[in-house]
Amino acid sequence: MEDEVRKKLTFHDVQDDSASESCSRSLVSITVSTDSANERLESSELSSEEVRILQADEDDTSADLTSDFDNENDAARFGPCSPAIAEPVCESDEGKKKIIKSIIHQITTQKKPIYRCQLPIFIMEPRSLLEKLTDFFAYSPVLLPIGTLESPKLRFLEVLRFYLSAWHLQIPKGVKNPFNPVLGEVFRCSYGQRDDAMEVIVEQITHHPPSSAFAAWNVKHRVAMEAYVRPHIRLAGNNVETVLHGNLVGHLFEHDEMYVCTYPKYIVKGILFGTLQMELGGKTSISCESTGYHAEIEFKSSNQLSNSISTVVVAKVKHASEKKTTLYALRGNWDSQIWITDSTSKQESLFIDVTAVPAVERTLPPEEQQEPHESRKVWGRVMHEIICNDEESALRHKTEIEEVQRHAQAERKKQNAKWIPRHFVLVGDTYKHPGLREKFGLPPEAVHVAASSSRGDTPSSSANSTPEKKPTDASTPSPLAWFKNKLKK
Repeated sequence: MEDEVRKKLTFHDVQDDSASESCSRSLVSITVSTDSANERLESSELSSEEVRILQADEDDTSADLTSDFDNENDAARFGPCSPAIAEPVCESDEGKKKIIKSIIHQITTQKKPIYRCQLPIFIMEPRSLLEKLTDFFAYSPVLLPIGTLESPKLRFLEVLRFYLSAWHLQIPKGVKNPFNPVLGEVFRCSYGQRDDAMEVIVEQITHHPPSSAFAAWNVKHRVAMEAYVRPHIRLAGNNVETVLHGNLVGHLFEHDEMYVCTYPKYIVKGILFGTLQMELGGKTSISCESTGYHAEIEFKSSNQLSNSISTVVVAKVKHASEKKTTLYALRGNWDSQIWITDSTSKQESLFIDVTAVPAVERTLPPEEQQEPHESRKVWGRVMHEIICNDEESALRHKTEIEEVQRHAQAERKKQNAKWIPRHFVLVGDTYKHPGLREKFGLPPEAVHVAASSSRGDTPSSSANSTPEKKPTDASTPSPLAWFKNKLKK
């Protein structure tokens, strides 16, 4: 293993008779790296279980989580919280053939477009996408002291420094796909200690289209960030691109400043030929309307036919008063060093070296304080089985979770129920954490809350929405009862 970003996490005893003997029953320390693990692929033939899953409803990959997991005992059947993350698997030629065969099977037999195809279980990263989104705050110490700076220009440059600091954590060596969060899934964590900790909460907000919202804050430093993200996947030749719609918004409440940032594209190269690799690409921006500063950023991706990836990033910092004048020019690599040049003095200096800045450890609430719908509770058993290389059990339990969600979605549709997120509310065309401003002693923003007491796929933005229809047949079993009966059969 190389000295890439490493995190040491532990997971507790797993009360599961089917667990792999290779995993210790005592407290186990897992060293996590973004490098590749040993290849563990057996053959390019699809198992009968994989074929069965490939023939399942195409909504499996973004299935819903409802009150089925609101009961602690019911959630426990899918396994304990196992906060361990395995190393990414670098795909061999044999593994790549298995992926391609799986995708071709879905395209030819189910007529699925490529962006709706499911990936085999062995390529899954054993954690939820919600958890992966919080990697961004591993460098929150760069962000916290910004409010103490008197110069608006210096504050803007520090926000830019934070923005460029954590992208390398999002792009592991090897291509891995985290679990698609189920509707209502929540992930909570913090980065740092005590008063200097950045508190983070993420929730899966909608199903069609799938979207997530998160909020992060530190009251002592009067800093907060929030975002609403809608990923869209598209095929681009030999690449698959994930475009993240939505903005990342930073708040410096001490100066009443708001910074609006956009996201780069995530690009998986080598889908049809070449080596499977991941990189960033596209143009992004950071702007602060109150100070007039603006940054134009470009993550330069490699040529589609290239068998290598690019980590080059360039940027220009400007001010609204002189739109054609570049105040600072930046160039470097988002996974190592980025240099900045002052256009007035022509002096170049090191802006940030991400390899020299230690990432802050992520802390999760104790397992007993996590709710049944939190990511580690929902996916705990599947995570454990992937770590233990028990693909068959991981696939089976992942399918059980998805079956519950599909049926719950059908029940909500039958009852005309409306989904209301637990921790976020609709504000205009985005979602915000309603208690965020109150934490800083500020008045709340105007919100739009669905006029329904139940949960559904799409929150209503109108106070005059039609109330949900109550079920008239008392004999209709709940989604959880239906699932338990199915298991007994």
